[in-house]
Amino acid sequence: HYANDSNLDFAVLNLDWYKAFDLVPVDFIFKVLHELGFGDVFVSWIRTLYTGIESALEINNILSEFFPINRSVRQGCPLSMSLFIIFQEPFYRAVVASRVVRPLRLPDSTEINILGYADDSSLLVLDDQSLIEIYKIIINFEKATGSKLNKTKTNIFGVGNWKNRDQWPLPWLQSEKDYLYTLGIYHNNEYNSSVEKNWNVIINKMKQHSNILLNRRLSLYQRVAYANSCMLSKMWYTAHIYPLTESYAKEINKIIFQ
Repeated sequence: HYANDSNLDFAVLNLDWYKAFDLVPVDFIFKVLHELGFGDVFVSWIRTLYTGIESALEINNILSEFFPINRSVRQGCPLSMSLFIIFQEPFYRAVVASRVVRPLRLPDSTEINILGYADDSSLLVLDDQSLIEIYKIIINFEKATGSKLNKTKTNIFGVGNWKNRDQWPLPWLQSEKDYLYTLGIYHNNEYNSSVEKNWNVIINKMKQHSNILLNRRLSLYQRVAYANSCMLSKMWYTAHIYPLTESYAKEINKIIFQ
């Protein structure tokens, strides 16, 4: 919205990494841990967890022979998220340190050119040269780690002066026309449209859960617990990004007390 109000040349590049967790080289993580200053004892704990590990496949209730795991961090393991973030740290630092990639300077704020949460990465692009340089950094990261950018799912969303742009210096890059979907939130060049889109999605999900309640015989306590955990829980995160308007609040109350 700042880019729209300021008429900036601006775009958000959303990266998608092919089999993100599966292609993580564990040896590379150990090197990054040392470079970041983690002590030998701590690194040895991580090395113990990822040395000599094996897995097996269960297909039709038949367990296969065990085979060694030479790369990847295990999905579902509480440690994997942190290890993946550490694994991507060199890529993030390369973007921030680049003299070619221009950062976005918000009023009374720090410079920003990349945002990330686990395997979701969003880069802020202010000119074509920055976009080309970002792709060069991605290629170097791929060569160093064996990671692979999923070009078919990587997209860019033009904002400000670029809101209708569909041609980019990277010919394979696809433009998102209607909404940019990142970290569970829909964004649009029109603020009111973004608010409506996100809250309509939330309300539709809450209605689905409400219909489930109608077919179950639950006590008042159970209904309250269900409403808090399965219905209202869906709105708290969105409310941090886009405000809950009075009309949507009334509709949510109607669903909850149905």
